[in-house]
Amino acid sequence: MRTRKASWIACLLVLAFLVAACGGNQAGQVSPSQSALAAGLKTLQTAKITYDTTMKAVADLYAQGKITDQDKAMAIKYGREFYYAYMIAVDGLQAGKDQDFSKAMAALSKLVGFVGQFTGGSK
Repeated sequence: MRTRKASWIACLLVLAFLVAACGGNQAGQVSPSQSALAAGLKTLQTAKITYDTTMKAVADLYAQGKITDQDKAMAIKYGREFYYAYMIAVDGLQAGKDQDFSKAMAALSKLVGFVGQFTGGSK
């Protein structure tokens, strides 16, 4: 139980950092394109940490018998949706293209919301 709470606290902290990463302004220190790239990469890195933490919570819940095989499969499906959107966003950003992270963030939100129903983190 303590591991589950710690996992969700970590997940919530990471989400808070995700919001903070999107709000920073370093335009005076670097060029706008470099700042946008750095902010985008930081946002995606934080999203990936959230994904990793959430999938670890899925493994913990499954090991504790708190979710079924079907629940685990659904979480994995949502995780894959995020991961594919995440990889597309990372590749595009590294290629210098303007990226819309909305698909990756929507998929991450769906995953976190689904897993949260088993821990009381989302209703």
